[in-house]
Amino acid sequence: MIAATSPGVAIGADAASYGVLVLVVVVSRHFRAPQPLPGGDQSVVRALRMLASQPAVLGTTLLCVAFFDLYGPVEVALPVFVSQTLPPARVFWAATRRSSPSARRSAP
Repeated sequence: MIAATSPGVAIGADAASYGVLVLVVVVSRHFRAPQPLPGGDQSVVRALRMLASQPAVLGTTLLCVAFFDLYGPVEVALPVFVSQTLPPARVFWAATRRSSPSARRSAP
């Protein structure tokens, strides 16, 4: 968006999205939450039981939890680990990773 217009337009669009968020919050305050079912157990155990009864949802949930728990620390810690343990010539990938793809293409 910035490349096609200007930074001001991008910041304006971001501000407008917050305006929409405020509008949604104000409108949602006029609605009441549904009442729980009578005699229904509203607990974590019930939610986990329901999750276990749907294998596709359970598998997707476990896959997402595993991915974000394992991949997140690698994304943050690997560049730090490499920059501290390898000599400067070996850290070239970390420097090029931070630059934009267009900057790498225009390099000789």
